[in-house]
Amino acid sequence: MGTLRRAAAILSAAIILMAFSAQGSFAATISLAMSMTINANPDSFTVTVHLENQGDAPAHDVSALLSILDKRLASNPIQRLLPKKPINITYFQKMGEMPKGSFPAILMVDYHDESGYAFSALHSAAFDTKPDIKTDMVVEAKSAEISQKAVLGLNMENPGDRARDFRVRLILPREFSGRDRDLVFLLDSKEQKKLEFEVVNLSALVGASYPACFVVEYDEDYVHHTVVADARMTVVAKASWFTRTKALWWIFLGFCVLGVLVATLRRGRGRAR
Repeated sequence: MGTLRRAAAILSAAIILMAFSAQGSFAATISLAMSMTINANPDSFTVTVHLENQGDAPAHDVSALLSILDKRLASNPIQRLLPKKPINITYFQKMGEMPKGSFPAILMVDYHDESGYAFSALHSAAFDTKPDIKTDMVVEAKSAEISQKAVLGLNMENPGDRARDFRVRLILPREFSGRDRDLVFLLDSKEQKKLEFEVVNLSALVGASYPACFVVEYDEDYVHHTVVADARMTVVAKASWFTRTKALWWIFLGFCVLGVLVATLRRGRGRAR
């Protein structure tokens, strides 16, 4: 009976070790969720940003920069943003006469974790400055996995009955860079176009997911039009030989544990006789 208990203890310890090794160490996380409410008046606008840390560790020195209507508005720094403690940040700006159309609003939030490692988070939206703004444009963003480099795609279609001059911008978090991220081109009526942007990972961490934003704009009949499309970049590690064969190593370890268990049981039975 004692032999069986020893064998069971060996097997249990091995299973616990395997589970811990497979899962890895548990790290604290910071996950920022953002939304914007934009109210445009004849001579001003108000933007309310809702910011919540949905992780389990505080974000430190949080600052939010809002780019809207050729303005760059910075918030007061927030020393600590605790998990599950949402806050609101309000921006107000006098404008004189508001332009007519739909326009982009880009929010970039910078912060760092307990160890001082810097992160950024991105959020985008389009808003109307006048009622009854109708934007006629079809866009579809393509997400991607990235290790060192990746390609983000954007599919476009001009469904209108006339050609249009488009401006397309790719907005990235600070952890990434890319070339030729601001393009201007003509798209004929009913014409489709596929764009590809190469993105380079500067400092993004493996396992994290980062948003990217495509801003598509055009002018027609003295009205500005904007469409915003979001993509995501999931950071993955470049697979090593050990990573690719990890499943085989776990199978081998399982057979070793099973062999130890069988040998222990046989020795116990031999002594009992």
